Amino acid sequence: MNYELTYSLQNKYFATFSYSKTSDNITDVLKPTVENGNIVVVQTNDNLSSASYLGLYLIAPVKVTKWWDMNNSANFYYGSYTGSIADTYIKNREILHSMSTASILLSLETALQPSLQEITEQERSMLIWI
Repeated sequence: MNYELTYSLQNKYFATFSYSKTSDNITDVLKPTVENGNIVVVQTNDNLSSASYLGLYLIAPVKVTKWWDMNNSANFYYGSYTGSIADTYIKNREILHSMSTASILLSLETALQPSLQEITEQERSMLIWI
């Protein structure tokens, strides 16, 4: 089951709330197996009992100056996974977020469109210039 609700303020700012719950979710897993008398770890597909997702996605454009536009977005979500893989019961929950901004700089002679994007997941962070 999936639900999504989007709200628009002045057709400029957007907020989307989403929820989904999946039973017998097929996912990639790493699990030990015995091959030729040796224990090896293999990557395969397996079913988890359930997977749930709750998210909030925000979009907010900003006009910094008459020659500088900025498009900003943020995504916050909570994921929950339960099931049994390789005789191990899994109940994993995590809260993640990502944020990005794209700038458009305009001059009289040329139009420059640099984009600075910040991607953050838990404690990892990187900046990318495009």
